[in-house]
Amino acid sequence: EFMLRHVKDGHVAVDVGANLGYYTVLLGDLVGPRGKVFAVEPNPRLVELCENNIAVNGFWRHTHMVPLAASDRTGATLRLQVRVADPKNGHLLPDDAPVEATAGVLDLAVQTTRLDDLVPGPVDFIKIDVEGAEEQVWRGMQGLLGRSPHATVLMEFNAQRCLRPEQTLAEIADRFP
Repeated sequence: EFMLRHVKDGHVAVDVGANLGYYTVLLGDLVGPRGKVFAVEPNPRLVELCENNIAVNGFWRHTHMVPLAASDRTGATLRLQVRVADPKNGHLLPDDAPVEATAGVLDLAVQTTRLDDLVPGPVDFIKIDVEGAEEQVWRGMQGLLGRSPHATVLMEFNAQRCLRPEQTLAEIADRFP
């Protein structure tokens, strides 16, 4: 309902943590052929499924699949840990996390991008659901927000998964008083 109220025909939208593409498809429908959707998802299996979802629903002309992890830096390689039995809830590991073989868990190398570097020009709507990487995504999108003064951001926030939740909330409050 929130998206239905805030995303309009011709808008530019970003779906960070696109997963299987449920919200990507919804955004593709809402922005219409005059708009643009960027679907950002680092998990290769989910990228494939999201691309299929985009195609079968007819939004491939105005929806761009980005097989990268949104972060606070572009061109880095991070590790994405994905449970084989539940691949939709993968999460990025800190740079210093030890490599440990765990049964039923895939440890994938993924490339990163800042949203600042990904999207040319302003955007109207950004949805972020990245299983604990929200702080990094937030830091990597400040330039995009600067050139998008009327952007609406819908972001999952779980303080228990943040390194500095109070600081991140203060930064969000400063940006969106």
